[in-house]
Amino acid sequence: MDHAFDPIRIRPRSTPPPPPNTRLPTSRTARSRPSAPSDDDSALAYHLVLRLEDHRVIARTSEDFRAAAHVLLERGDPFGLVEFRVVDTHVHVMLACSRRDAGTFARAVETALRWRLRIPVSFEPARIRPICSKRHLIDTSLYLLRQTDHHGAAIDAAHEGSSLVDHLELRLGGESMVQRARSMMPRRRPSDLYAMVGGVDVQSARADVERLATATASAFMLRDLSGRAPTAVAARRAATHIAGNKLGLVPLADMLGVSPSTVLRIRDEARDPHAIRIVQRQLKWRAALAARAPSPRAPVSSMVGEDLFDRAEG
Repeated sequence: MDHAFDPIRIRPRSTPPPPPNTRLPTSRTARSRPSAPSDDDSALAYHLVLRLEDHRVIARTSEDFRAAAHVLLERGDPFGLVEFRVVDTHVHVMLACSRRDAGTFARAVETALRWRLRIPVSFEPARIRPICSKRHLIDTSLYLLRQTDHHGAAIDAAHEGSSLVDHLELRLGGESMVQRARSMMPRRRPSDLYAMVGGVDVQSARADVERLATATASAFMLRDLSGRAPTAVAARRAATHIAGNKLGLVPLADMLGVSPSTVLRIRDEARDPHAIRIVQRQLKWRAALAARAPSPRAPVSSMVGEDLFDRAEG
């Protein structure tokens, strides 16, 4: 009699044999892997919170915040990016997409942030929560953009790591996100956004050309103005045209990290009016922030209401 191994014969009687052609899990990982989360049909958007496993600081400098903002705008646009805010130890993101796509975005942006900011540890699983009403959408947007009220203005006083500067037209590259947010929150006004940072008076602020390098780098989301990348070249061109005769040839060349002869060549190149306008607004923004008198931090809840946003019902 043939006693060849027969898995059906030795299976306990309490467990019926599987149907023909059934694929069984081949490992403990496969058996324990959770099923993919299903979408919430009522969700208008999703709020994500990304945090490193050891809760260490993600961004420490203005340059880090700019780099993180560039990653979020670049990776987030295909996933319906609406808002974002990088704080010291975590990142808040609002996406108008499916739950599955929100998870895909989280994995992609975590990898990109680790590479761009040279972070040696992994992120913990992203927290993803549905936003199911217009009121919840506006409150979440307000919560994201006013994170300095939780963590202090010293974290990122110029909002380099926030979509706020995109909505205020202080940065290039976030135009599609701004249009998306406007379509979802059409009654939000620029004055509402300025109120989030203490109502800074940008219109009457006097641009300080000494801040030109920083303002230009911020407007173009660059660490500095060096390099041969097209974005860096465009940034130096905008800064050169803004400086005009306000700075001497040698000081301007030193500021831009190029030779005086390069500055002379750039002066003859065509202007980009849109880029120049954005950098000029950045200059005024920074002057207004510097001139603003310090004020006590107000709780976020004090700004949530009809006095800030003329909300639609929902």
